[in-house]
Amino acid sequence: MSNKWHPLQIIATESLKPLSLAAGSSIRQIAYEMSNDGCQKNPIAVARLESGGYVILDGVSRWGAFATLGIKDVLVQVVELGDPQVRLSSWRHLVSGLTASE
Repeated sequence: MSNKWHPLQIIATESLKPLSLAAGSSIRQIAYEMSNDGCQKNPIAVARLESGGYVILDGVSRWGAFATLGIKDVLVQVVELGDPQVRLSSWRHLVSGLTASE
């Protein structure tokens, strides 16, 4: 398997669509860190939507922090969902009230 890099692009914050919502405390903390550091440490991972725009695969809190800071354009890493090298390897969301089969 080749180690293909997915392209980095600068795109409008408003063209990103979240899959989930981030906690306000997480957004505030990241916005605080970004304003103090003066940089974005990791690009937001997105996939292009057929209908236009991009869906956020990783980085909803960073996206919220950019919006909080009034930043109009962000650095993203664009991946293709059909690419065999793209897989969801961790999901750190709390899910409660469901059984294992659900």
